[in-house]
Amino acid sequence: MRAAAPAPKLGQLWQAFEAQYGAFREIGSVATTAQPPYTIATVQASFAGATLALTVAVTDAGQVGGLHVGAVLPASSPASSGAPA
Repeated sequence: MRAAAPAPKLGQLWQAFEAQYGAFREIGSVATTAQPPYTIATVQASFAGATLALTVAVTDAGQVGGLHVGAVLPASSPASSGAPA
């Protein structure tokens, strides 16, 4: 992963997420499964305009082995969620 996406490239990727989906808000749910030699984490990352499902493969040594962007859902707002404004 380091050769495919060195730290500066990952920084550019994050900037592209924020350019496309707005400012980062928070990490929501995180689910992990063991798939040796990796632990696979699916993370809900909320941005101002969308929530992304990020799947990250991490080795036992804590190194990122892979990153995948899954579903992209529009950000919920009080009006669209049915909650009072």
